[in-house]
Amino acid sequence: MASISSVTLHILTPLVLVYILNKKEGVIFYGEYAIVFSLLAVFITISDLGLSMEIPKRLIKNNSNNSKMSEIISIYIFIKIISALFLSLILYFLIPYEFSLKMIIIFSLILKAIDLETIFIGLEQYGFIALANLIIKLTYIALVVFLDLSESGIYKIFLAHLLVTLLGAIIYYRELFLKNEFNFNRFSFTYTRNILAASLEFYFARFFSNLYMQGSTYAISYLLTVDAIAVYSIAMNFYKAGISIIGGVGRVLYTYLIKTMDFDVLKSTTLTSIIIQACFFPIVFIFGGHFLDLLLEFDVSLLFKLSIFLYCSLSFSIINSYWGYPLFTAIKCDRIGHFCNITSAISYFIVFILLLIFREITIINAVICIVIADFIGAVLKLTFALNKKILP
Repeated sequence: MASISSVTLHILTPLVLVYILNKKEGVIFYGEYAIVFSLLAVFITISDLGLSMEIPKRLIKNNSNNSKMSEIISIYIFIKIISALFLSLILYFLIPYEFSLKMIIIFSLILKAIDLETIFIGLEQYGFIALANLIIKLTYIALVVFLDLSESGIYKIFLAHLLVTLLGAIIYYRELFLKNEFNFNRFSFTYTRNILAASLEFYFARFFSNLYMQGSTYAISYLLTVDAIAVYSIAMNFYKAGISIIGGVGRVLYTYLIKTMDFDVLKSTTLTSIIIQACFFPIVFIFGGHFLDLLLEFDVSLLFKLSIFLYCSLSFSIINSYWGYPLFTAIKCDRIGHFCNITSAISYFIVFILLLIFREITIINAVICIVIADFIGAVLKLTFALNKKILP
């Protein structure tokens, strides 16, 4: 039940934000919020360092050695704190707001960077992750609903984000160190270097794809009007809601396949996900425009077209998520996954730069860049799966 609620809130949270911010302050305000949040998301992405992929794998392999697991957790927290503090200095000079708002955003970055959800994925405590996300997102929704944004709206919305991020940190750290009885252990420099070196392979392979997914809103803010950015950001929020659900399944497959190598489960999960997506398409197509009209107070025709386009492209996201690292890590071919992600990201930047050169950057073309990259990544991953005899 907690898992179902958590998935539902992955969809509801951005919808509530879109509705409240547009209803109270208008599309321009939402565009300004989206630009700053996109910049924050970029820095959170940079702070990952590939540890979200490497740490769960090491925890699974050492799940019978509590001391070793405590050492891995300690290394993770240490590296993340150092990276977060360093990135906070850079972020401070990039945010064009007063000191108090800058500090709120910076503390949000630090707390989010040292988020322990990665650890609980490695511990395979998915029920707890779902429950924690349920509490965090319900609290965030409640804060946003009851906030008066008529004055200092940007300040208040990011303060709410900081508070729920702090709440999440308290929940995760309490569970990890009090209930699971892990400790901060001394760790060797050599082992830390080994973890970081392995993590950076994942990091650089996924960096550019994560960068354009999280930072495209900020990037195009230099090219489009604020209201156009708001429309683009809303469409991308819907898309990311779908990706977050797909990614949740992908994370479970990642740890499951490392242990079992049961690729029949991978195939059946992929087929089931695509069938579910197809079944919901008529509902999205028929009622999506009416829903957007109720949700927003501006012409939603372009947003509806973008949303339909991105919804269809979630099929590529399913393949990219399930047939990427969950598969290639299980068969010890991480570098194939790296190659696919890098090639996919390069395709995005090539198309984007060409559009920039020919001055053809529009909302639709910005979305097409992402869909092309996802399509190329999906084709490459299925091709390698065929070569490795995983398919048919």
